[in-house]
Amino acid sequence: MKVKGLILICMLLMAGGFWSHPLHLSFTNLEYKTGASRWELTVKIFSDDFADALRLGNLQGIDTDSRPDSPEIVSLLIDWVGGQLKVWFDEREIPAGTWTLKGWKNKEAAVWMTFTFQEAMPVNQVRITNRLLLDLYPDQKNLFIFTMGQIQSSHEFNGKRTEAVITLNK
Repeated sequence: MKVKGLILICMLLMAGGFWSHPLHLSFTNLEYKTGASRWELTVKIFSDDFADALRLGNLQGIDTDSRPDSPEIVSLLIDWVGGQLKVWFDEREIPAGTWTLKGWKNKEAAVWMTFTFQEAMPVNQVRITNRLLLDLYPDQKNLFIFTMGQIQSSHEFNGKRTEAVITLNK
């Protein structure tokens, strides 16, 4: 009987592995929108990973299937993302409290969040700290693209590398 129980447990664990996706990945894009004179920060996270992160952060009131509608939930969401993803222009940190949630969609098993903020363009450098989901998954990778006019830069963040500096005036 013990062997049958052990086999059943192994089968259940293996079946659980087939349901989860094999890769833990997020995408973030920070782009200056010239026509609108504002910055747009778009974050894409797999829905199940995002739900796990919200549970871990005691933010169960956020439904990943629909856009948050209450100001309190939006504020909690901005605080959570802003705690994981930090942006500095030159030496000025861009506080998450200045971000506005402009877009939210659940598409292709992922949550897409778009935040906007008004801030003067950086002169010398942009510094990014990206720790999205790194506390949950040891294999987590966070891909990041920065676009400002003709300047484009891409970076990969993981457990060993959580910060990047983009030099603007070379």
